[in-house]
Amino acid sequence: EEALRELYSRASIYIVTSRYEPFGLAAVEAALSGCAILANDIESLREVWGDSAVYFNCNDAVDLQRQLRRLSEDRELWNRYSQRALRRASMRYSAERMTEEYLGLYGALCGSRVFTA
Repeated sequence: EEALRELYSRASIYIVTSRYEPFGLAAVEAALSGCAILANDIESLREVWGDSAVYFNCNDAVDLQRQLRRLSEDRELWNRYSQRALRRASMRYSAERMTEEYLGLYGALCGSRVFTA
């Protein structure tokens, strides 16, 4: 884990080339380390990242290259997207939020029982 954190901290862009990705923890870890997210334009990644990522046309290597160059050469654009990704990852995918949502789900499934952390 420490080696992975070191790699993320030295990176500036994390590329998600998945053709199918229900949820990618690696991208969240990269965002929390300050990386901008460059993602394949598929529905599930749009759902996870919204306007916090730059997207390349689905499975299009030429567009991936173009978007990577754009993010690499435009420091202001990179900064905007790295901050958006960090904010989204911090707000939506924290351990505290997941705990609250699981407790709410368990409470709903169990009826009137109240669960607390």
